[in-house]
Amino acid sequence: MDKLFIPSFFNLHSVNKTILKIAIPAIATNISIPLLSLVDMMIVGHMSNVAYIGAIAVGGALYNLIYWNFGFLRMGNSGLTAQAYGAKDPAEMMNIVLRSLLVSLVAGVFIWAIKDLFSGIALN
Repeated sequence: MDKLFIPSFFNLHSVNKTILKIAIPAIATNISIPLLSLVDMMIVGHMSNVAYIGAIAVGGALYNLIYWNFGFLRMGNSGLTAQAYGAKDPAEMMNIVLRSLLVSLVAGVFIWAIKDLFSGIALN
């Protein structure tokens, strides 16, 4: 069987190290989000009322829902920014950042504005 031809300029070991330098922090952040609810559950589990555990479960589920629903900002902007970077267009990169910040700000203000409505329903 013939050996796989890899050009001498393509060092596979250095490519893997470069990818891992980027991937490991991303993996760590994705793992840490569900762990927040787990830690809350461990702390509240020592309390006497089981309603606290239910409240943590619902709150953790809502937090995860909101967090992952806004994942489109992270994923979509990564690709768009990479395209603008590859095209060497710093103005477009700045426009992408400003648009995503605007969407995030509007969404954050909206969530903050309706929080009292949902907290009143949840506490009754």
